[in-house]
Amino acid sequence: MKRWVTPVLIVCLALSVNFPTANATVKQGTLCKKAGQVSTVLGIKYTCSKTGTKLVWKKGSKPTSTAAAISETDLSKYSQVDTCRLRTTLRDPNHVGFPRTFAKIPSIGNHKAIALFVEFNDLPSEKLQMDEWRNNQIPTFEKFVKEMSYGKLTYKVDMYEKFLKINKSVLSYNLDTAHGTPMKPNANFYGLVIDAINAADPFVDFSQYEFVNVVTASTTKIGFEGATSLPGTVLDGKPIYNASFGPIREYVNDSTKKIWLLHEVGHMFGLMHPANTSPMASPDGYPVWDAMINGRSGQPEFLSWHRFILDWFSDSQVRCIDSANSGEYVVKISSLSSNNAQTKMLTIKLSETKSLVVESRRSSSLATLASNLEGVLAYTVDQTVKDYQGAFKFIYDKPLQASGGLYATMKAGSVVSVGKVNLTVLRNDKDGDYVKVTIQ
Repeated sequence: MKRWVTPVLIVCLALSVNFPTANATVKQGTLCKKAGQVSTVLGIKYTCSKTGTKLVWKKGSKPTSTAAAISETDLSKYSQVDTCRLRTTLRDPNHVGFPRTFAKIPSIGNHKAIALFVEFNDLPSEKLQMDEWRNNQIPTFEKFVKEMSYGKLTYKVDMYEKFLKINKSVLSYNLDTAHGTPMKPNANFYGLVIDAINAADPFVDFSQYEFVNVVTASTTKIGFEGATSLPGTVLDGKPIYNASFGPIREYVNDSTKKIWLLHEVGHMFGLMHPANTSPMASPDGYPVWDAMINGRSGQPEFLSWHRFILDWFSDSQVRCIDSANSGEYVVKISSLSSNNAQTKMLTIKLSETKSLVVESRRSSSLATLASNLEGVLAYTVDQTVKDYQGAFKFIYDKPLQASGGLYATMKAGSVVSVGKVNLTVLRNDKDGDYVKVTIQ
């Protein structure tokens, strides 16, 4: 049956093409014979449609062509990942190099922390203390670390749901300086944390926790807040080296500060503020990336270098290039937010203390990102630069801003250079970006 029908159809088509009628030329508005008939000319699809009493050709869109394949560089050409694990030159406990300071909280595995809520003789408790942590700070932190680590890390933060009375004046800790101004020489935030721990000790088994959070009511009697170390502190047989502390004034009822705890825990991981966000240092706008750059960032997912430090990538997800080796490298970098085994970071060792890092940014379940702001993100990391001074510097061909913030992502055709290293964005796909690195 098939052998007989196919030749007949071919003959019929041949006859229809050669038949001298008005539909011999297919173009917009010319007559055609059968409604629904489709013809493609020079890559454009035409459909025979009824207009009034006539059948005419209507022009459609040109079919999208399949993107040409891009050949990636063979893995054997890359350097070993350890080549790009630059050792820090700083003695500060928080930095952007390897290794992490030992007295920091674990970044792999399943762990727990606890939140303690305190009141003082001259600072009563308020319901908002627990509400803010239950509804915002804790769930945001727990969700972010689990997703950013691709499931390699989970933290559960318990709440001791009774207010702990400290029979002192809150002013006795000498923390009552204006917010954002230098603390007093005798400021005693360590004493505040230890007093809270002592008040909770009869009721809490601290041996199951990695860090402690001490939360006070909103007040100007404590002018600053954050993370602190607890050197030499052993609770129920467990060394606990880190804590957060402070009033909820800093973040309560502020949707942009749901990441307050995430930011402070970043310091407990050993991460510092990696960018200089002053207007003079950031003339193109305030960098928006990473909760560590800004505790109210609209794009708080950690940058790939921070995830590298925290051991959230496998070596197979990192492409390392030593700039001492000239040549050309092409790689597709998968979206940083997607949980897959593909390449997540390209890093080029520029010197013993400096790297160029390239990653792919897309909208995710952790932060919405407009399509025009998605793309390749590149920045240098300098191991010699201290907290707040600009260890990370973003590299881009033109400023890309939104709501006053610097996004600096790059699209296909962007070309930037850092010394003898040239970076070209070849293509932006839905799930990642192709880039080419040329080392002269």
